[in-house]
Amino acid sequence: MTFQEKRSLVTLIATTAISIGYFIYIFTQYANTDPQTMNDLSFWGRAVLILIPVQIVLIVLAHIVFHIGYAAVSREKLPARDDERDKLIQLKATRNSYYVFSGGFFLAMTALALNLGPFVMFLVLISAALLSGVVESVSQLYFYRRGF
Repeated sequence: MTFQEKRSLVTLIATTAISIGYFIYIFTQYANTDPQTMNDLSFWGRAVLILIPVQIVLIVLAHIVFHIGYAAVSREKLPARDDERDKLIQLKATRNSYYVFSGGFFLAMTALALNLGPFVMFLVLISAALLSGVVESVSQLYFYRRGF
């Protein structure tokens, strides 16, 4: 496995673990206390605004630990820059991620149009954001494996 593949795998695992952990925390802490909380827009706004910086910081920390561990174990010099192939793979993976998020956004707005409530809309929107991150990492792994 190349360094880029391992880096994509670290991102995939970190994004999934952080998001699942955060969802479990939110639902066990707040959903069980008051069912009305799930339809409160300010609750969902705070939940999303807290998730974004927490996820960014934890993913950066995961990458720092990965880089230190990779350098210590492999005794190789880390790649200084990405070449054109890496940039092209990253662009194609980002494109796939945007497609997934756009579809999720459309589904979230459809949930509102069908009067399913803000709980469903935010759940679909947050799930689309998580899934788009996963699709980006999986796309990178696929393109590196395929030998693009």
